[in-house]
Amino acid sequence: MKINTKARAGFTLTEAIVALVILSILSAIMARFLLEYIGKVKEETYILEAQGVFRSIEMYTIEKYQGSEINKVELFEQLTMSAVTSPENPLKEYLTVTCTKNARIVGLNIRQSTNMLMQLEYQVDGYLVTVTRDGNPIIKKEYSF
Repeated sequence: MKINTKARAGFTLTEAIVALVILSILSAIMARFLLEYIGKVKEETYILEAQGVFRSIEMYTIEKYQGSEINKVELFEQLTMSAVTSPENPLKEYLTVTCTKNARIVGLNIRQSTNMLMQLEYQVDGYLVTVTRDGNPIIKKEYSF
């Protein structure tokens, strides 16, 4: 009795389909984890940017006001008139971190009695990052419709 070896070479169509289904399920699972990881890294980057901008504002106010009372309205207008990375922004020379293009300062809280920056709200790529003096950043994903 002779067995035809040519007929058994390779995979059947069913085996190939099962292998493709398994590979597609595994790739879908890995893609989900990869996207979650990328999102977490983005958030951490934005937090670090906001903390750097917080420190830059402190340096700017110390140099500009040198013990005199801070005009909150004037300071807010100067810092929010353009994106943080814009050449017109007065923080440009004080930045110690590289900021994302079009990132903006949207809120400041300054304690009047001590001229200390207490809170910064930093908006970048659909996220709102709040940095406080105590060092606990809060990040929220903003949804635009």
